[in-house]
Amino acid sequence: MAVRKVASEVAGSVWEIQVAVGDQVSADDILIVIESMKMELPVASPFAGTVKAIHVEKGDLVEEGQAVVDLEA
Repeated sequence: MAVRKVASEVAGSVWEIQVAVGDQVSADDILIVIESMKMELPVASPFAGTVKAIHVEKGDLVEEGQAVVDLEA
């Protein structure tokens, strides 16, 4: 099984983490919420799988394209 990184599409701060390592997720489930310019933007799972790693913590600043979660299909 391949592990793929899920990246933030915007720069901002981590407002909420909605998953934990080991969680099973479906396609389009919200993994993390990023706050950018007073808007809350979800980072959704692109496919069903298992959360293998979370690379950020609440309050962390992230850049556009930065990996935030590893998922295993």
